[in-house]
Amino acid sequence: MIINNNLMAINANRNLGINQGQQSSSMEKLSSGMRINRAGDDAAGLAISEKMRSQIRGLGQASRNAQDGISLIQTAEGALGEAQEMLQRARELAIQSLNDTYTDSDREKLDLEVQQLIEEVDGIADKTEFNGLQLLGGPSLNREEDIEAEPFDPATFNPAVDTLTSEEDATTLLEYANNNIDSLLSSDTYNLATANTDLADIKNVLDTLNNAYEDGEQTFEDALGNTNYNDMNLTERLALYDSLVAGSSAGDPWAASGDYNVALTATNAATAGTSLASTSLVNQSTNDAVGGQSVINQLNDQLKLQGAAQDYLSGVEAVETAPISTEEMTESINAVLTEVTKTLAATPTADAAVQILFTKDAITDYLAYLDDPSTSIGDYSAAPQSMDEILKGYYVGAFDEDPNQFLDAVTPGIYYDTVNSAPVATNATNMSTIIDAVGTTLNGDANGTTKTAFDALVSIADTALSTHNEVVSPTVEEAKAAISTVVSNLSDQLDIAMGTTALPGTADYQQLHLIQDAIKSYDNAVATDATTYENISTIEDLITAFKESDDYDASNYADIQHQTAEAIIDGAAVHFDAASTPLTLENYTDKLELAMANYNNALAAPNENEVEIDDTSRRFDFHVGANAGQKVSVVIEDMNAVALGIDKINILHKEDASGALQAIDDAIEKISSQRATLGAVQNRLEHTIKNVDNTAENLQSAESQIRDTNMADEMVKLTKFNILAQASQSMLAQANQSPQQILQLLG
Repeated sequence: MIINNNLMAINANRNLGINQGQQSSSMEKLSSGMRINRAGDDAAGLAISEKMRSQIRGLGQASRNAQDGISLIQTAEGALGEAQEMLQRARELAIQSLNDTYTDSDREKLDLEVQQLIEEVDGIADKTEFNGLQLLGGPSLNREEDIEAEPFDPATFNPAVDTLTSEEDATTLLEYANNNIDSLLSSDTYNLATANTDLADIKNVLDTLNNAYEDGEQTFEDALGNTNYNDMNLTERLALYDSLVAGSSAGDPWAASGDYNVALTATNAATAGTSLASTSLVNQSTNDAVGGQSVINQLNDQLKLQGAAQDYLSGVEAVETAPISTEEMTESINAVLTEVTKTLAATPTADAAVQILFTKDAITDYLAYLDDPSTSIGDYSAAPQSMDEILKGYYVGAFDEDPNQFLDAVTPGIYYDTVNSAPVATNATNMSTIIDAVGTTLNGDANGTTKTAFDALVSIADTALSTHNEVVSPTVEEAKAAISTVVSNLSDQLDIAMGTTALPGTADYQQLHLIQDAIKSYDNAVATDATTYENISTIEDLITAFKESDDYDASNYADIQHQTAEAIIDGAAVHFDAASTPLTLENYTDKLELAMANYNNALAAPNENEVEIDDTSRRFDFHVGANAGQKVSVVIEDMNAVALGIDKINILHKEDASGALQAIDDAIEKISSQRATLGAVQNRLEHTIKNVDNTAENLQSAESQIRDTNMADEMVKLTKFNILAQASQSMLAQANQSPQQILQLLG
């Protein structure tokens, strides 16, 4: 016998705890009526039960939604019934008016009731609402006198808070501002302390800047940068003119004798190109003020008005400008070609001859492309927006056809500049420098055309190209085809780069290879409508996504797998651009990113097959299911007098009554058709409610089988656990008495 560990008591206590736990669990189930009170009772059963509860509660709300839908339909249908009843009465009156037993005086009295009925049909359309929602479209008859809008007053317009709303108002404001500026710069307006010649100079400068703004003069636009010319004050505009004159060179339109150079008076001639902005007018004090305001402040106020008007009008013009025809664009390009051809015939220096020949061939090739794309050499698939892009497209095609044309000592080598020992064009060439060089050579040659005139022709051609070749949003299939073309071209050039400048297995090779695999994977995903690269718009994002795709095999890129997308592109570009490819890697990726953007836009464009509801109807969606998309819809047309076609009928004469009768019949038929639609949807909703309620009931029964407890079975268990608990407690008491027997041994 031992005393330190009473094993009988320990065992009895353990069993007592188990029995009490089971007793407690059984009592919990009996008191709650549920078999599952916590996840531990039945984890899988709880999950199934909760999903069923979601469906049951959703179906309950769906049933209520359907009932609300029926109530809305009944409201609309009841109103239409009353409107139809009034039209039946109007029809009766029209037939009565057709009878020759009535005089026109009698018909006037009959028509009084007809007009009241029409008014009330409109009133029903206005007053029929459900929970604040108009059901029948509202009234159409405006019986109130129109309130005449106040005319636009440019004198009260504040560009800081007011907004122009029409081209007419903007034109009025522009004329108002221009007149005020002319007046302020007139020597008759006030006596300045300085020479009035300052006024004429400043006016001429402002007029010249405005002309350059309207002409879209390139050096003017470049000088502005991101600044909006129309937001500039007087001091800033004069400083802008100074900078343009100071930065000009011979032949520039801002230089002496140029189209935009102002012949300043002797007073300010010395300031041209240096400090016209510090002329005496700008520094005038309030001593020269007019109406309590200094001259400079008044001019700035008027320039703000002028700028607001010009901003609005330029926006209107941009909207109204239609793309020009192919013939007009061809004519402008031919004008450039004519001058280039004349210059080439003047036999300039060798390097200039190569530049001019290249330009002439490029323009000729593009004109051939416009006539028949199959006959051209250049790649113009991206729709050139300027002469620069024509030259770039021609270079790509000419290089692909015969790279030797750009190499020295190789026949024919016709595009090699022997003076500068370099090909006339490369993948890094800025083509605008070639055109500019052609214009410089042309300046003063035998044909007598100035560089300014040639640049103007190029500018006109650029505008024609950008307007005619304005990018049109492609369809999804067109965007897919464009991506496939760009990927194919870039992949071919990557093969060249990997074969000439990078050794297999090196990091350089792996960078080029990864880009090739990524673009091919993207092309395949697009072609199969996969979502692997959904909304990808940059080459960096494409590489990042590719590394996370199933197509990525890290073993192929062991040396670069930890490099960022930017590092991979930068490294690949070094070897790609050194491989004598027609374009740089950046040029190709820019094309690919444009194709990506077009594809994303095409996917985001509205589906043309989707039915749209017009402004004369409204659709009501009744959600009648427990899950998304389970809805019943009904469209209710406008049912006011105008929509029904009865707003102008009368029965004042027999002929009018005949026309009114037909209009009323058409209106009755339209209402009948709408009521039939509403009735059909109402019947559908009633069946929907029955089905939803039945489904909810069956789900509730199924959920009960899982969640609810069997009370009789649980009572049997409770009785068992009660007895076992009492027995365990009794045995524990006896076991605790067992050590007392040891005392007898000690006694």
